[in-house]
Amino acid sequence: LVLLNNIAFPCLAILAISSNCFHYAFFEPPSIETAYSYQRCGENFLTLYRGALCLQLQTVTVLTSFVPPFQYGYQCSSMYVTNFSNIYMYMFVIISFISPMAKLFVWYIHS
Repeated sequence: LVLLNNIAFPCLAILAISSNCFHYAFFEPPSIETAYSYQRCGENFLTLYRGALCLQLQTVTVLTSFVPPFQYGYQCSSMYVTNFSNIYMYMFVIISFISPMAKLFVWYIHS
């Protein structure tokens, strides 16, 4: 039970919620809107025997949007360390120093 509370459940929370891990595997990422432009021949062109000669180029701009696919960011382990290192530090300080001092205090009062 201690391993589940201290290690497994925090790992699962980081995996599901952090955008650097698997968040966008469960939720749809925001769509990306972009624009690109290209040139094409305008209405003024001269038809030749084997093709056409363009007399006026037009720039056409196209707006598009798409939803990017899921990509793993390889930063889950660093997110776990970043989010839980200070909690583990306080937990181990309490286990190492405060808990024994409290036991010594109780032992001293009752003896």
